[in-house]
Amino acid sequence: MVSGWVFGTFQYEKAASTSSQWWKHMVPVGLMWGNDLADIKTNQPPTEQWINADRGQKLHLGFRGLLNGPIDNPQASCVACHGFAQIPKSGVATPTPALPKTNTWSKTMTDAKIDIYFQTVGAAQPVSNSYQSLDYSLQLQSGFAKFASAHAGSAGAATHAAAPRAAPPVPEVKR
Repeated sequence: MVSGWVFGTFQYEKAASTSSQWWKHMVPVGLMWGNDLADIKTNQPPTEQWINADRGQKLHLGFRGLLNGPIDNPQASCVACHGFAQIPKSGVATPTPALPKTNTWSKTMTDAKIDIYFQTVGAAQPVSNSYQSLDYSLQLQSGFAKFASAHAGSAGAATHAAAPRAAPPVPEVKR
């Protein structure tokens, strides 16, 4: 299944250009449009991505060769992290599955955890009925978490690490 989004990441390479303009030294690391769950569970090369094998420095890839950014968790992927840009629906005290925290990603994850964390979530689709999708926007998720923290005295129980309190209702995103 593809996500409906295409992620790309780049790296700076001095040798890529003789220009004094830094952006002319940016080289694509790759593009990604899904997590390739079946392949990564069997340690096969992922096929829902393109990795630039011609780049000079081969500094980083994520979990089992999945694309991720240079400052991202090395045990994750672009689609895995951004797919969990979700907030609990209003009135849901304990949403399931629990959204992953940064320290829960691991090279030695069980297949059950891989099934949860590396599912390819479609564009504007919630992970489960407990959540409202923020359509892959971790910035929105962070904004809702900061809003909830700033209004700590308002209604809403603690939910998960990314959004400590239930956020106000979000209009459903239709594609």
